[in-house]
Amino acid sequence: MPLSLKDYKASDFGTLSGWVTSYELLVQFAGTEFTYPLNNEEIEKYQLKYPERKFYMGYNNNIPVFFGEIIPSENNIPRLGRLIQCPV
Repeated sequence: MPLSLKDYKASDFGTLSGWVTSYELLVQFAGTEFTYPLNNEEIEKYQLKYPERKFYMGYNNNIPVFFGEIIPSENNIPRLGRLIQCPV
């Protein structure tokens, strides 16, 4: 099965938080927007603050392998942010 993208849901939080295993990794992944350990309430607040930005989970054979954010821009060329992949 090819890679697929699905909208991030609150039920994905356990997977995402399991990938963010240190403060240093959190800063690399998310800058200073969130605190360590990552918590679902901060993510929900962020999504309410920026409803135009969308979080996605990437799957390979129905196994989550990465998380990312698509951020729209004024020039209609979206950019990717907050990328993190499943630790190997």
